[in-house]
Amino acid sequence: MKKLDFSIVIPTYSGKDVIDRFFESILKQESINSLAIELVVVIDGPNSTIQNIVESHRPAFSEKS
Repeated sequence: MKKLDFSIVIPTYSGKDVIDRFFESILKQESINSLAIELVVVIDGPNSTIQNIVESHRPAFSEKS
């Protein structure tokens, strides 16, 4: 495992409209392609929609490690 370069913490309550765009934006950042990043998504309350969105992006970030 690579040494961790930085972490991003994303608190969300009902951000299903923006969370998908957030992940796409992070993946488009060429400057972080070679860095080991940690993404922590804090979902306040039971929200299976946001959890499904987060899980759908997991493979793209797992490939970076």
